[in-house]
Parts: sequence; C-alpha cells; structure tokens
Amino acid sequence: MGNAVLQFLIVILLLFIIAIPLSKYLYLAFAKEKTKLDAFFLPLEKIIYRIAGIKDLGGTNWKKYVFALI
Repeated sequence: MGNAVLQFLIVILLLFIIAIPLSKYLYLAFAKEKTKLDAFFLPLEKIIYRIAGIKDLGGTNWKKYVFALI
C-alpha cells in the first residue's frame, strides 16, 4: 500500500514539474513560432513524414479536407 502511494505521489510531482514548460512549448508550436526544441523535433518530424509517405507539408484547404474524408 505504501509503495503505491509513493508511486502516485511521484507521478503527480512529475506532472507538476513538466506542466508549465510543456504548455509553453505547445502554445508556441500551435502558434507556429520558433521554439528551442525545433532543432530536435524538425528532423524527427521529417523522418516520420518520409516514412509515412507524406510529401506535401503545405496548408490544407477545404478540398483536401473533403478528399481526406472520402
């Protein structure tokens, strides 16, 4: 019982520690602003796109959305 409580408290503490930096990163990422982690995530993102076969990284208009739904 004591071990489970300790594990729970550690998880809650880790969530509190990463909450603010993660929320700042997500805000900047969705606002399409530069972040400090772009040097790490952009090459990783390109590799994932290449593996998935995604070629067009441009914006999506309504026609592309409709085609994706079909």
